[in-house]
Amino acid sequence: MGEALTEMSCRSFSSELAAKTPTPGGGATSALVGALASSLCSMAAQFTVGKEGYGDVEADMRRLISEAADLRLHLLDLVEEDAAAYASLSVVLRMPKDEPKKVSELEDALKTAAAVPIDTMHSVCRVIELLEEVGEKGSRLLSSDVGCGASFASAALQAASLTVFVNTKISIDCQWAKQLESSCALMINEYVPRAQLVVEKMADRVRRRG
Repeated sequence: MGEALTEMSCRSFSSELAAKTPTPGGGATSALVGALASSLCSMAAQFTVGKEGYGDVEADMRRLISEAADLRLHLLDLVEEDAAAYASLSVVLRMPKDEPKKVSELEDALKTAAAVPIDTMHSVCRVIELLEEVGEKGSRLLSSDVGCGASFASAALQAASLTVFVNTKISIDCQWAKQLESSCALMINEYVPRAQLVVEKMADRVRRRG
């Protein structure tokens, strides 16, 4: 691939995503959506810093800004890593069935490919925790942005899990596959409802009249 995915314009990335090419795909897009969720978290915290009436949470907001920035950059790195991991996996998948090294190389490639969306999921879980905090402590004028961030984070978390499952499904290492799928389930079962609660709280806040 020529130009880095994360260096493309929105228009170019969406065009590349729509094309009949294997990358970028769902995994890379999940990481990108997670990065956008982190960006909205940072935005809400940025607008809280220095705002009258929020002096007691300024240190918290500065911490949130720093951590959200780290998560955003890490998730953007995962966009590229996902595409690279799939490219390596596709090479192995195209090997002849009678290639002696195919089984072992396929297992290695599957584990490398699954590691990226698992990393995405862990990172997005932390983004959700930060969104919870900024939703409670941050400027209420940014409530809709916090809610949007939580909605995106929930989608990214669930989408990344699908990229894990597509790799564990064809692995012959059943113990590894079960452990990874169990880890996914734990994150989804805990953090999707937490993200949804943030969405609902922010929706109630911005809909309120009087």
